[in-house]
Parts: sequence; C-alpha cells; structure tokens
Amino acid sequence: MTDLVPTTTTSAPVLRSARAVTLPAQAPAQPLSEIERICNMIASGGELTPPAYRGKPGAVLLAKLWGDANGVDLFTAIQNISPIEGRPYVSAEMRVALAVAKGFEFRTIEATREVCTLEVWRGSERLGSVTARFSDQPRKLKTAKGYDTPWATHPDDMLFAEACRKADRRHVRTAAALLDTSQDYDVTSDPLMVLAAQGAGLAADPAEVAEPAPGGAPAGVVDAEIVEDQGDVTGGRLAHLLAKASAAELKEASVLKEANARARALERPPVASLADLAHPVRAEIYDDVLDWIEGL
Repeated sequence: MTDLVPTTTTSAPVLRSARAVTLPAQAPAQPLSEIERICNMIASGGELTPPAYRGKPGAVLLAKLWGDANGVDLFTAIQNISPIEGRPYVSAEMRVALAVAKGFEFRTIEATREVCTLEVWRGSERLGSVTARFSDQPRKLKTAKGYDTPWATHPDDMLFAEACRKADRRHVRTAAALLDTSQDYDVTSDPLMVLAAQGAGLAADPAEVAEPAPGGAPAGVVDAEIVEDQGDVTGGRLAHLLAKASAAELKEASVLKEANARARALERPPVASLADLAHPVRAEIYDDVLDWIEGL
C-alpha cells in the first residue's frame, strides 16, 4: 500500500507518497496541452499505472482535478482513488492521511478478525468512537467461482477500512467523506469487495459482490413512503435504512422514536419521517440510527 504523509509548503498542506517521486499538486497553472500530455503519458504507463486508469487519460484528469482541489499529488491520487461503477471510492489510507492533514487522529482501540474499533481525536479532544463488526457485514466469503473473498482471508483489513470510512463520515468529513455522502448506500456492489477482487485478479462481477436489493417490507414492519423529489441520494439511503430495519423486524414508529431521541441529544429539529431521516442533511443522526439497529 502507498504510505501517505502530510508535508507543508508555503501555501497549504500537501499529501505526498512516502515511497515515490510525485507530481506536485501545488504546481503553477499548466497549459491544457501540457496537462493532456501528462495524462496521456500516465494512462500509458503500463504496470505502474493502476488498472482503472490504464488507457483512460480522462480518468487520470479527473483524479488530478480532485487531487489539486484537495492537496494530493497525482501519483498518490490515482493509487488511492478507484472508480467503481462510475463512482469514485477513496481508500482507507487516503482517508487517514486527509484526516491527519486536518489535525485529526484515528486511534485503534481494538482490531481483530471480528471487530475493529477506532477513536477519533483532535488534539487532546476525544470526538467519539466507531466500531465495525464482522457479524454486521452481509458479505459473501466465496465468489461464485469458489474463490475465497478478502472478507474470508483478510477480515481485519476489511473491517479497518470500513471503520475508517465510518469515522471519516461521522467525525472528520474530509473530501472523501463528502463523496460518500453524495452517493452513499446506493444498493450496488460493495466497493471494498470490488476493489479487493480487482487487486486479487478475481472477477468483480456485480452479481458476485452485490448485496441483495431490499424487497417489500413484511407486514407490520417498517412501511414508509419514498418521496421521489428528494432524489436518488435520499432514495438509496432510505432503501438501505428500510432493509436494515426490516431485517431487525423494527416498526417505523420505533425507528422514528430513536431518531428523534438522537435529534434532541444533538439539538437538531425533529425527524418527521424515515424519508426525512434519510436526507443527506441528517447524515449524523442517520448514521447513529443505523448503528443502533445493527447493535440490536
């Protein structure tokens, strides 16, 4: 994996790879023709170029734009940003480095093949903790072709990545977390599975790694109206919430009661419905409620 370390320039902190010579993220403005030349060269870089960027200078350019906006050099960006089904996914290593650059620290409290708990600190202030549990991850341990998946061979690494993602979204809110918020819980392939399958040379067929789409809720269990004009983001988050609540056999009233208890504790406006809870502006309460459901 690429070691990422924050360095300081006269203008702004820049994240650079500790293992490689990198292109400067804070370089002077370049002519478009020069940027195009660089992107084409990287796209044809062979084995040193990640598979997702080989032969795709446009994808390299998008990674460069994101890196320039967030103080990340291009080499590090393409090693740690992976396009999955048209969506950017930022690695756990990148999330940690971005958090450190903002003055945050992730402290590992427990890391086993069953559970990973991280505490988030900013200076001497403890902001909170997050936990990822193997039992909460509805992952397949075998592919359709009989290969072991990383959840079977390296569950500790997978749990750490999941915990970093959770800590970032809840407490730090780096640029990586903002990408998560804009696309979160879309019921498609699990990005951790897709990335691991690509790295191991296994098939990354969505049919092998996707979680089953939630069906209708059983009678007496959560029943909420999906408000169409709230967009795809809210719809995907609501679908995920409904699936989790249905699996736990929770009624809508129970979920809303817990959501409003969290809202009062955070001094936020009351939650009117599950669709309201699923809106991205409710991200903190939404995450707390999901944790509560998973802990039942």
